[in-house]
Amino acid sequence: MQGYRVDRASAYQSARDWQGLVRYATARTQAEPNNLEAWGSLGTAYSLGLNEPDKAIAPMRRCIVIAPNSAPGRGFKPDLA
Repeated sequence: MQGYRVDRASAYQSARDWQGLVRYATARTQAEPNNLEAWGSLGTAYSLGLNEPDKAIAPMRRCIVIAPNSAPGRGFKPDLA
């Protein structure tokens, strides 16, 4: 599989295929563990698409670790202890 592609993730999101986005982003986070966009997409799929905010916490925490001032991590500052 080639690297993470924003256009592919956006296609899943536009189609509201949240399960597809979860599958795609999960595969990309496993292949590219420091890919900020993949982790952000995974968090978005869980929080906004599937309305499962508890499952969005870990991906968004990973965004904060990778890039603390990034758009996916900004404003999402759970207790990291």
